[in-house]
Amino acid sequence: MDFETAEDSAIVKGAAAVAAVIICAVLCLGFALDSSIGEISGSVRRGFIVVEHVDRIIDELDQLAMAQRALLTTGGDQFSEGVAENVTEIIAQVSALEQLTPLDPLQTRQIAKLAQSVNWVLNFVGTTNELQRLCGSPAALALFDSDAHNSILTAKLDAIQLGQLATDRALYRVRRQRRLRSALEVLF
Repeated sequence: MDFETAEDSAIVKGAAAVAAVIICAVLCLGFALDSSIGEISGSVRRGFIVVEHVDRIIDELDQLAMAQRALLTTGGDQFSEGVAENVTEIIAQVSALEQLTPLDPLQTRQIAKLAQSVNWVLNFVGTTNELQRLCGSPAALALFDSDAHNSILTAKLDAIQLGQLATDRALYRVRRQRRLRSALEVLF
């Protein structure tokens, strides 16, 4: 009898151990899934924030081009306030993008590239303002017409690339989450 009891006891212990392992595995996978969902949610939220900043930058660049052209054309100061507001808003949006954390290295590099092209646009606006002061509106307008479109277009394209990158990253994480959830549903 002792052998049967010992054998039954070993089978019961083995079954209990297997059950405990399965329960722990299910709990760990559930925790991993919950953590992954939180990570996905944060990633999607950051992606939307990046896209929102990108949209504002693009809008402000368009408005800056119109306001600067109007300022240089009229030679008056009635448009200088609009230019100043556009410049301030663009700087604020780029700064907000630079403050977002954590970002992956590709987004960080694209934000730096966008900041550089925005700085080029802002320096160009300053140069045309200085040229207007020194040489008059026709010279400043000629310079603005020769290069403003390319500078602003480059900044807008850098912004669009950043928005696309943020969207792609968020969608990738959502797809990865779906695959993980599908695998867990098949297993359990």
